[in-house]
Amino acid sequence: MSCSNERLRLRTWGVYSSVAAAGKLMQLSEEELVNAFGIAGASNNPLYVSRRGEVLMWKGVAHAYATHNAIQACQLARNGMTGPEAIFEGPFGFFEAVSDGEITFPDKANFDNLRIMRTSIKSFACGCYIHSPVTGFLQLSDEHEIDPEAIDSIRIEIFEHAADMLATSNNWATDLNRETADHSIPYTVAVAVLEGEVTLGQYSERYLRSPSVHELMGRIEVEGTPELTDHRSRHPRHIPSITTITVNEEEYKKRIDCPLGHPENPMAEEQIEQKLIENCQRYISDTQIQEVIGVCRSVTELDSLDPILRPLVI
Repeated sequence: MSCSNERLRLRTWGVYSSVAAAGKLMQLSEEELVNAFGIAGASNNPLYVSRRGEVLMWKGVAHAYATHNAIQACQLARNGMTGPEAIFEGPFGFFEAVSDGEITFPDKANFDNLRIMRTSIKSFACGCYIHSPVTGFLQLSDEHEIDPEAIDSIRIEIFEHAADMLATSNNWATDLNRETADHSIPYTVAVAVLEGEVTLGQYSERYLRSPSVHELMGRIEVEGTPELTDHRSRHPRHIPSITTITVNEEEYKKRIDCPLGHPENPMAEEQIEQKLIENCQRYISDTQIQEVIGVCRSVTELDSLDPILRPLVI
């Protein structure tokens, strides 16, 4: 499913994709699946407010909650509960009440054009739109051996939707919480400058309250530009940004459209496994982690998801 409106495309698809996945795994009939879509769709239309201004804890579980509701809708449908069949085109349905843009469905799918084959995997612990400016800085820093203390200013040009979402005035605040910080271009770029990386550790209190981070944020400018906005409209999967670093009146500039983890610049299998290890080692044992990795390497041979889920039990 695709939608012409960016905000709708980013958020409202979650419950429908979750119904499709859960319904397939639960082997629902066509009629049951239609009912599950109707039940879930009529009850779950997330608001974008959870990702604007001060971002709170709910943002981190919003999609998981939609998936929970989708699974419950499938369970209800499997047990005979009916839902509105015309959830998209019916009176006061999705098209009329939620979407202000056209939604299209492919006539048929094959392995190569499935959306899951064009999935982005985050290489940094931050909002996906921030990956391009962070990548731009890190590449410039490596190429020119830039000393953070010598930086006069950093200018980030990006498409307007990203600037409107991740570079509002409160994104420069000195009392950011973790959720707002990882959706702040100036904060995340600043810690990337000072630390050379962006992991979960860069959103601890040590950095959130750091005078050095706040001082550097004051030297960062973010602007949405027509050029990159136009590129984004023509290539909606791209994350275009231009990072310009000024050091002693000399400028270094880098444009990034597809940061590491983007389907056009995919992470290597070893990098994905390392990300799993770094994020799971505080919760499960090394033995469990290696079991998950081993199972995932042969996932196409599985008859069910049970072998993946068992070693993830905490």
